Amino acid sequence: HYYHLMNGGGDPTVNSYAAKAAYQEMNVANSGIVGLQLRLSWRQLEPTRDNYNPGFAIIDGHLNKLKLTNKRFFLFIAYKADRLDVLPDYIKSSGGAYRFSFGGSTKVGEGAKFWDNSVRDRFTQLVRRLGQRYNENFTFMGVALPETALSKIQGGYSGAQENAYYSNLLVINEKL
Repeated sequence: HYYHLMNGGGDPTVNSYAAKAAYQEMNVANSGIVGLQLRLSWRQLEPTRDNYNPGFAIIDGHLNKLKLTNKRFFLFIAYKADRLDVLPDYIKSSGGAYRFSFGGSTKVGEGAKFWDNSVRDRFTQLVRRLGQRYNENFTFMGVALPETALSKIQGGYSGAQENAYYSNLLVINEKL
């Protein structure tokens, strides 16, 4: 069992109120919780193109704290969410984001256009950099991604885009 820490775009560091509560709960004797799963957005991991240091600093803080208590770490990377702040600006400005709605709701979210190979390649670069940095770290257990549905994309999508989206998700998963 992992404690899933969702930061909703807020403070994901070990010093946040939510993280402090999570660590306190994880460290209760016989809690059965083996570690922390932290949800970070692509934007938090790579705020600007090829700048991974802010994301690495967040992860490193958690890994250092978890190592002290022999707990494990799992990273959940959000590349789509029910808000408009999950993707780096350079992806958005290059047309690499789509917006979606929730049924009859007026709420709008965003996701990465993985049917575009250049967007897929940028995300796989992020995954590659994470692997280079954390592959030897035995506290870092793995990476999880959100569910794969395209949702109700504003403006719709073609059958070719849908096929490319799912094909490219397979490529991304192979890189994990």
